[in-house]
Amino acid sequence: MSAVTVSSLTAVRAAALRKALEQVGYRLTPQRYWIAEIFEELAQGEHLSALDLQHCLRDRQQPLSKSTVYRSLDNFCQAGWLRCITLDRKQRCYELNREGIHHHLTCLHCQAVTEFFDDRIVQLSQGISARHGFQLLNGQLLIAGICPACRNLAPTY
Repeated sequence: MSAVTVSSLTAVRAAALRKALEQVGYRLTPQRYWIAEIFEELAQGEHLSALDLQHCLRDRQQPLSKSTVYRSLDNFCQAGWLRCITLDRKQRCYELNREGIHHHLTCLHCQAVTEFFDDRIVQLSQGISARHGFQLLNGQLLIAGICPACRNLAPTY
């Protein structure tokens, strides 16, 4: 791994990521490490598309090919480190798979995303999964609509 002077990826998180990747047959390469650092720096509720990630890497003078970015994102999702979500019909976004299931409200006008937690949705998901013999690993509810700010701008919504 290349030397990193200041890293947002702590030794404990790097070890956990290394173990998660190894469990699904992948290594923690320098390129995957760079990607992990970027996601670790995101605030709770922030999401990145593959293109956003490529821009972040380029800004850090760590450019990676499009195929490496997509492959790495897929590897992180398989390892359970990242979660792939579709916030609009145009592109997938990725976020750290933090503890706890959360859901998203997305504005179709301004694309603002609001995360929310609701235990009732988790309980409902668990019940539905159990009735169908599924082991619940992840659940996502996306509510698409128009946020209050956009409704105030164009009250015809």
